[in-house]
Amino acid sequence: MSAQPKPIVTVTVQPPAAAFEWIPIGQVREHPANPRKNFDKEQLADLIKSVKEAGVLNPLLVRPLPVSNFQILAGHRRFRAAKAAGLESVPAIVRELDDDAAMEVMLIDNLQRSNLHPLEEAEGYTQLLAAKYGAARIAERMGRSVKYVYDRVKLLSLTKELQKLFLAGEFTAGHAVILARLKSADQKRALEDEREYRLFTPEEEDELPADHESRKARSVRELQAWVDKHTKVEVKDLNPMLFPETLQTIAAATAHEEKVVRITHDDITPEEARDGQKIILGRSWKRADGEKGSKQCDRSVIGMVVIGAGRGQALRVCIDKKRCTVHWGDLIKAAKKREKAVTKEAATTGQNREDLARRKEKEEHAREEATRARWMKAAPAICAAIAGAIRDSNATAKGPLAELLNVETKSPHPMVPPGKTAEDLVRHLAYEAFMDHHLDVVWGFHAYDRKSLQAGAKEHFGIDVQKIVDQAAPHEP
Repeated sequence: MSAQPKPIVTVTVQPPAAAFEWIPIGQVREHPANPRKNFDKEQLADLIKSVKEAGVLNPLLVRPLPVSNFQILAGHRRFRAAKAAGLESVPAIVRELDDDAAMEVMLIDNLQRSNLHPLEEAEGYTQLLAAKYGAARIAERMGRSVKYVYDRVKLLSLTKELQKLFLAGEFTAGHAVILARLKSADQKRALEDEREYRLFTPEEEDELPADHESRKARSVRELQAWVDKHTKVEVKDLNPMLFPETLQTIAAATAHEEKVVRITHDDITPEEARDGQKIILGRSWKRADGEKGSKQCDRSVIGMVVIGAGRGQALRVCIDKKRCTVHWGDLIKAAKKREKAVTKEAATTGQNREDLARRKEKEEHAREEATRARWMKAAPAICAAIAGAIRDSNATAKGPLAELLNVETKSPHPMVPPGKTAEDLVRHLAYEAFMDHHLDVVWGFHAYDRKSLQAGAKEHFGIDVQKIVDQAAPHEP
């Protein structure tokens, strides 16, 4: 059984006047493990000025070392200021502490200081963890959450280049936490990818021509969106602090020997996710957990979103297109109809059955692509019609719009603005709720849900979506 760590020591840094003694400054040594590595030059200059005028008002905390020397546990800045001010001695509290207790006191004192850089915090927490102090215990002592402690420690995973930029103030701690969760290669891509995102505004931007489209500093939220879109995550990479439910879901599935598949909401595998292993695209799976209007079935498996919207989430999905009539009934029915037609034509014409099947499949694919193109062309008109119907709808608490607000949604381009009144906000949220379920269908993706969109538009708004498609994108001869 491993030894329990010693209790964290509470030290009074500012004792009564009689509790300290004067020590020759030449006998004082800084602690080599002090997490503070960067001392603000302006603040240190102000402290040196103060020390020259009034001396060191608060004593240092030190412990005795062999050969009449003393090691600083608290007061490194005061020591540097006193040395720069030319003082011959400094006031200090001397405590007899062994290496473990001295390290603890020094780290706790420095970590409680508000002007410590997050990377220096990370160093301090890492040293405490190495001294067998659990994250929960450290968090309680520091008045922080366990997640905060882990996030700070994770900052040391930043590449050297990003650490340098972080220390220089080029981006915030919020940016740094998101970047530190990435692999080194992805951190580099986040820094170098200037097409969609830039972490910080470069100094040389002031020298660019007036007509140059400058790149402003991006928000933490925008960085997270970039990460979700451009970086892939696997189960082994999941942070238990960020994805506890996902890890629990996958652990339960593994324990019951259930299948776990990799999925994405996208209909094309992003370049960054292509590693030779299968990722099931959005058009090839359906939600099957009974949430957000989905249906349950006995053929569902666990799917983890590895890239794109919802990255890192796990949910129950159905991918059995050949046998699940609950989720793929229309597809199975169409396949049987095609099979019957191929069999009949082969018997009538004597043609090779496989050749006929391939031809039929190509014809169906061509028809689907043509239909998809029509829907994409009609999409603005469909959105405008739904938006118009919502703007004119009853916005009472028990009206048709309020019913839609039970769905959690995020529409990036709302055509119904929030407005200034409660009724305007209800209309705005109702549009978001409806389009969150059906936007991909409107733009020609997820063809299997066209009937759902048509039924919903008809039920809630009295809109004939197929009529809009026929008017906005008529059949080409």
